[in-house]
Amino acid sequence: MLLTALRQTLRSLNQRRGFSLLAVVTLAVGIGSTTAVYSIADAVLFRPLPFENAERVVRLHSFNTARGFDFINVPYPDFTEWRGETAVFDSAAAFRMRAVDLAGADAPLRLRIGTVGADFFRVLRARPVVGRTFQIDDHDPANELVTVLSEGLWRGRFGGDTSIVGQSVRLDGVPHTVVGVVDETGQWPLDARAWVPERFVTPPTPRSDHSWEVIARLAPDTSIGAATTRISTLARPASASQPEERSWDAAATPLLSLAGDDLGIVFVLLFAAVVAVLLRACLNVANLLLTQGIQRAQHYAVRAALGAGRARVLSAVLAESLVLALVGGGLGLVRSSEPDSRDWHPHGAGRLTRRGAQPDRTPGGAGADHRFRARPRRRDDLGSRGRQPFCRPRAVRPGKRRGRDGAAHRRGADG
Repeated sequence: MLLTALRQTLRSLNQRRGFSLLAVVTLAVGIGSTTAVYSIADAVLFRPLPFENAERVVRLHSFNTARGFDFINVPYPDFTEWRGETAVFDSAAAFRMRAVDLAGADAPLRLRIGTVGADFFRVLRARPVVGRTFQIDDHDPANELVTVLSEGLWRGRFGGDTSIVGQSVRLDGVPHTVVGVVDETGQWPLDARAWVPERFVTPPTPRSDHSWEVIARLAPDTSIGAATTRISTLARPASASQPEERSWDAAATPLLSLAGDDLGIVFVLLFAAVVAVLLRACLNVANLLLTQGIQRAQHYAVRAALGAGRARVLSAVLAESLVLALVGGGLGLVRSSEPDSRDWHPHGAGRLTRRGAQPDRTPGGAGADHRFRARPRRRDDLGSRGRQPFCRPRAVRPGKRRGRDGAAHRRGADG
């Protein structure tokens, strides 16, 4: 019973190929785009960070609600004070991001790198793939300039060559010696492609320079609330000559909650656009189904007249809608390689042929579009003697035709 109903549904949809194809493609585009965007959002926003005990890593920042700064970087002197709170922080590091050009045999590559403190990779518990991370000597201005590459840059730009350690790369024209490559456990910020050590002859002292990002790993048995309380009490005191400075404060925020902040607005807009596309696709398919229902009203009336109940007619309509939804949804969820274009060509090699009919494979013939050499005859368009109606046969001299056609022609002439 179910198999019979399925065959009837497929036969009905096959008779309306244009409608079926349009409905399936519309659903596939809407569902496919929605799935793709949600997959990207899941990878960027919702999956845990690759760091060891990532929930223990926090971002330390300043804020000044009176001036409208809800989240701002910190001055370097504030960082030096917080770094000494070993009872609260296991380790802490300051860094700044900038864009540079990586020169090489290919065209220069524009990328973002981080200028990081000595404990940067210790905070993240980064694991080097090859080589090592930064050491104390690397931060000495008297030593050679060094850099650590991300695994993505190492594989994409240098082909995963392990001999890259010890080689020199030019960042903004300045040679740096590669000392190591870190995997995703050291990938922070998420768009960083390389890192260089910070080098100070004398640490910066201006407290008005809010240009340093600070990350820290909490000490065991220390909560984020306790860390916030401690750095808030250490925030620079207000100056008597500058009363507005009293409103400056500091806080600790989990790094997990900040991973997608830069992309949050982008994903909100993208989600809105994709939802609009999906709703439009659903509305288009609903309009197509409604139009088909109006056009097939006579068909449903005939079925009802032949004894089909209302439930049977309704089940047939629902079955067609279900098949279209399943096929469209399946195509939208497909993530494998694209199928061969011939499978989708209307006259492709995979197109089903009638029983006994063979495609014309001759060069330059009908085989160029894989059509049949001759259209199969039907009883309703043949004359009494097998000739096409309204067509007068050409006079052919006896003996010129060969085989069965020639014999039939001679018998007709003799008769």
